Amino acid sequence: MLDVKIFGWAADNMGCGWYRVRMPLNELARRGHETMANTIMPDEWLDTCDVLLGQRICEPGPSTAWQRIAVHPKRPLMVFDIDDDLWEVDPRSPVSYAWFSRPDVQERLRRNITVADLVTVTTETLADKVRALNPNVVVIPNFVPQAMLDLEAPERTDQRVVIGWAGSDTHVMDFEEIGPQFARFLERNSAAMLHTIGGSRQAFQERFSWAKRVDRDQWTVEDWFDDLWEYYRALGRFDIATAPLTPHVFNRSKSWIKALEAAARGVPIVASDVGPYPDFVVHGETGFLLRAPHEWPTVLRDLVLDAGMRAEMGAAARDLATRNTIEGNGHLWEQALLSQLTGSRAAS
Repeated sequence: MLDVKIFGWAADNMGCGWYRVRMPLNELARRGHETMANTIMPDEWLDTCDVLLGQRICEPGPSTAWQRIAVHPKRPLMVFDIDDDLWEVDPRSPVSYAWFSRPDVQERLRRNITVADLVTVTTETLADKVRALNPNVVVIPNFVPQAMLDLEAPERTDQRVVIGWAGSDTHVMDFEEIGPQFARFLERNSAAMLHTIGGSRQAFQERFSWAKRVDRDQWTVEDWFDDLWEYYRALGRFDIATAPLTPHVFNRSKSWIKALEAAARGVPIVASDVGPYPDFVVHGETGFLLRAPHEWPTVLRDLVLDAGMRAEMGAAARDLATRNTIEGNGHLWEQALLSQLTGSRAAS
């Protein structure tokens, strides 16, 4: 097996950078390759790396550098990774929309994808979109680290059943349709409570009147974690995970990572039957897939009242997660990068 030197040019230090750059490169390092990941590319790595993996490059400075590398006679294999349909960001996510809807940003995305030797994406739906710009696209789903499955459950002081949701304020829009059902359910089920990670209570309340009806004692909020492992541990506080998703074109290309994260912690999930979730959640076995807002209260009530069902579904979900670890699937990254590198060297 050819050992190569790979630099991962991450777009951020958050979840996207972890799943699409740092974690895959950690696994490739474990497999014997020399790797480094950072949001800034050192000159010495540019001069010596075999593969340059660039994540979502669309800022002016990095785009100029990417285009300059593309015309260098001794350029490395250039791999562009994108994990969202950034041409279809919903205006209801105002910060992301304000940036990605700009014509100059859209043009830089197109140009940077076009000059890449290979594009990696998370879903086939997104691949279909990207192939219009670059025909050489490989789908590599998101995976989780094996160690996540071995984390212990955190201690509990509250015996209420915890219904959990995790996401940023940009995903608050996904509660637009089912939010009133959540509020109504909590009002009628004192044995349950809502615990959210990432989305602030203020963001919910500013956007939705139903959020103001949820009693503060029945809704706990945790800030987003800088440390992904602290986030993974916090997911263990959930008894039931939820993943509502608005049927918007942007969401069709989302990955199933929220469902996989819950599964890795042995938590059954209730998700919208939209986008990626039908490809991962086994309805009635590892969780539930729901098509209409009015279905949520019934399913949540059944799970809240039946600890045995939660345990059985959680165990099945965890078993599914064991087949979706980076350690068990790192060969997909290795094969994609090395096959392209071998081909480019043969051509030269």
